[in-house]
Amino acid sequence: MIASKLLSATPKILYGFGSLTEPVPATLKTAWDHRPQWKQVHGIAFAEITKPQQVCGDVDAMWTQTPGLPIAVATADCVPILLCKKDGSKAAVIHAGWRGTLAKIADALWNHFASSGESPLDWNAVIGPCISGAQYQVTESMIADFQKIFSHLSPQLISPSYRHLDLGALHEAHFRHLGFTDVENLALCTFESKTSNGFLFNSFRRDAEKSGRQYSILMIQS
Repeated sequence: MIASKLLSATPKILYGFGSLTEPVPATLKTAWDHRPQWKQVHGIAFAEITKPQQVCGDVDAMWTQTPGLPIAVATADCVPILLCKKDGSKAAVIHAGWRGTLAKIADALWNHFASSGESPLDWNAVIGPCISGAQYQVTESMIADFQKIFSHLSPQLISPSYRHLDLGALHEAHFRHLGFTDVENLALCTFESKTSNGFLFNSFRRDAEKSGRQYSILMIQS
């Protein structure tokens, strides 16, 4: 099992990170039939999940305060971000590829919570398995766009080497910028992480159209 110290220590929260051989983590399989129906489109729209098998349409983030409902994102190099209140009363998940990150999907969801009085000091943020900066090569213009939009962050953090983009480190630092004090980056690279049996995760950059997806899931327990 891929473990998060922050999520494991949060009461009432059940979580799991899928892999290449087990896309839906075993801890959530019994509840998986209650998952919402959604399509990820690399945008900034999000939905509150209030009932089993809820139809959400095109969303890249979702949240719930209803026990027993698994919320999830599917990834194969993009960044899965799992958020939960420290008392386990609310949970949220974000799918952040380069397009969603550049459009600031994390800010869109957090601004919604902040507008209702939520404090980042009351929340945990966990950056799940995604492609590492060492393996994610992009164009010079894309690096420039990220350094412009996230000008409050170190350019070297965003791009640790020429034409390489580190989305995991970017989100970790950006959540701290938003005021979160409890942020965990699992720093597991979907492109290169291996076990004795082979690659650990699905990776679109590695396998292109042959790649599957793994799910990062949160659920509030009854």
